[in-house]
Amino acid sequence: MGIFRGSRSRGDDSLKKAAAKKQKRTSLLIQIALLFIVGVLLIGAISSVALYGFSTRYVRERLETLGNSTARDLWNYITDYPAYEWLLRYWYEHYDELDIEYDSIYTGGTKTENQYALLISRHPGFEVDYATVEDVEALPPEDQKLYAEIIYSWLIDRVDFTQTSFGLDYLFCVVTEEPYDRQFVLFIGAHEGETRGPGAGQVYPIGTVLPTSEEIAKVIREAVAGNPHAARTPDRKYFDFFYSTGSFDGHETLLVLSVNSRQVREAVVAYLHDFGFLFTSMMIALAVVCLLMIHYVVLQPLETVQKNISLYKDTKDSRTVAKNLSKIRSRNELEELSGDLAAMTKELSEYMVRNEESAALDARNKTELALAGRIQGSMLPTQFPPYPDRKDFEIYASMTPAREVGGDFYDFFLVDEDHLCLMIADASGKGIPAALFTVVSEILLEHNVKDGKSPAQVLHDVNNAICSRNMVDMFITVWLGILDLRSGEIVCSNAGHEYPMLKKPGGAYELVQDKHGFVLGGMEDVEYREYTLQLEPGGALFLYTDGLPEAVDPKEQMFGTNRVLEELNAKADRTPEETLQGMTKAVGAYVQGLEPFDDLTMIGLSYYGPEGRK
Repeated sequence: MGIFRGSRSRGDDSLKKAAAKKQKRTSLLIQIALLFIVGVLLIGAISSVALYGFSTRYVRERLETLGNSTARDLWNYITDYPAYEWLLRYWYEHYDELDIEYDSIYTGGTKTENQYALLISRHPGFEVDYATVEDVEALPPEDQKLYAEIIYSWLIDRVDFTQTSFGLDYLFCVVTEEPYDRQFVLFIGAHEGETRGPGAGQVYPIGTVLPTSEEIAKVIREAVAGNPHAARTPDRKYFDFFYSTGSFDGHETLLVLSVNSRQVREAVVAYLHDFGFLFTSMMIALAVVCLLMIHYVVLQPLETVQKNISLYKDTKDSRTVAKNLSKIRSRNELEELSGDLAAMTKELSEYMVRNEESAALDARNKTELALAGRIQGSMLPTQFPPYPDRKDFEIYASMTPAREVGGDFYDFFLVDEDHLCLMIADASGKGIPAALFTVVSEILLEHNVKDGKSPAQVLHDVNNAICSRNMVDMFITVWLGILDLRSGEIVCSNAGHEYPMLKKPGGAYELVQDKHGFVLGGMEDVEYREYTLQLEPGGALFLYTDGLPEAVDPKEQMFGTNRVLEELNAKADRTPEETLQGMTKAVGAYVQGLEPFDDLTMIGLSYYGPEGRK
C-alpha cells in the first residue's frame, strides 16, 4: 500500500489498476490449473494404456520365465536317466504296444510296482535308475518294453506333480517335424480325477496326434531356433509356451506348458489395480505441489515484473524500477530476468548514444575502406591494353576482392624492351591488414626484379626482408615469371602459389604442376627453385589465385581446377580479356549469388612472338 500515495483520485486509479492486475493473476492461475488438469488426464490416459501394455508384457514375461524354469526342471529329470534318448525313441516308435499305468503312484501294489519287481527278478543286477543304452539294449525285447513302461509311468507321475505344483492347465511333450503341421503327444500330465482318453474333455494318451495352426507352427520354429516364448492358441483360450529339448532321427521334441488366458488376464488386472491406484495418487499430489510452486515461485515474481514494466513505460524512472526489481529473490530465471530488465532500463539511453556513435563510426569505416580499395586498385595496372603499341603479346588482368579491400594482387611490367615481368600473389588474411601486407610485398618484389635479379633470387631476398620485420606472422604466396619476348621462354619461380595453366598453339590449356617453394614470410633463408616454360607464337598463359578453384556453390562444392580447365578450353582461342570475362561469368553462375569467401584474381597472356599477331 505504501507504493500508491497522493491525491484521492490518483489512489482510486491505483486501486483499479491493482484490482485489474490481481484479476489477471487469478485468471492466469486458473488457466495453468486447467492446463494441469488436462495434462494429468492426458498423461493418465496415456499412462493407463502404457501401464496396461507393460503389465501384459510383465505377466507374459513371468509366464515365459516360469515356462523356462519348469521346462528345464522337468527336462533335467528326464535326462537323469542315462538312456533317455533311447526311451524317447522307443516311446515314439512303440507307443501302441505299451501297457502303461497312468496317474498312479508306483508303490503299494500298483501295476508299475509289479512290473518293476518282475524286471528285477529277471535281471537281479539291473539298475533301472542308472541303466545306460548299452544296458537296456542287452535286455531281451520283452524286458526292454517292460523297462520303457516302468520309466514312462514314473515320468507321468512326475509330470502330474509338476503340473499341479506350478498351477498349469496342461504340461505335455510333443514330437514334430517340418513343416510342424502335426504334433505327436509323447506324454501329458493330468490333474487329480481327470480321465485319459480320446473323448471331449479327456486328457490325451500317448500317440494322440494334434493338428497345428500356422501361428503355433511359427512359435515351434522359433523355439527350435532357440527363441522360446508364449503364444495364444487359435481359440484364444490358452497361452502355450514351447521349449525345445532337442531332436532324434530328424524329429523335434518340445515341452509345452499351457495356462488359461483368463488366469493371465486376472494377473494383469491385479497388477494394474495395485500400481494404478499408487500412480493416480502420486499424479494428483504432484499436480497440487506443482501448482503451489508455480504460484509462489513464478506468478508472484511475474506480477512484480509486470508492474515495474508499466512503471518504466509511464515514468522512464529506471532507478526506481531497478530498486523494485532487486527485491525479487526467486533464485531462478525470473530473478535473472528482473536483474536483466533493471539493467536494460538503466542502459537503454546509454545504448542509444552508443548506437549513434557506432553508426557514425561504421560510416567512417566504410568511407575509409572504400578509399583504401581505390588506393589499392590504383596501384595495380588497370589500363588495358597497357601497351597498345606492342604486337608481340596481349595481356589482361582483373582482381575482385571479397571485401572492400583484398589480400590478392597482380602486377606486370616491362623490365626492358625484351622482357616482361609477371607476378600474382595471395596474402593470408583479409581486409586492411592483408591489403597493407600485399602493398609492401608488391613494392619489394618490383624493386628486386628491377634490380636485375633472377626470379628465384627475388623470392629469396624478398622472403628474408619480410621475415625480418614480420611482427604479425603473416605470409604470402607468389608466382613470379620473366618472359623473354623474343624467344617466348619464361623463367619462373613459385612460392607456394597455385599451378599456372599453359596452352600451346592450336592446343588446349594444361595444368603445369611445378614444384612449389615455401611461402614468403614463413621462414628465413629459404632457397627457391627456378624452372622454365616455353610459350610459342599462338600460345597462352593463365594465372590465378585460389579464390577461383575454391569458389563454392550453395551445396558447398568447390568450382575446382577441372572446371577452370573446362571453361578455358571451351573457347581456347579467345583473347585474354574475353577469357577472364568468361571465367568471371562462369564462376558467378556457379556460386549462384553467394557472397564470395575469397578474393578472385586472374592474369591472361597471349604470346604472338616477334612477328606479332597474324
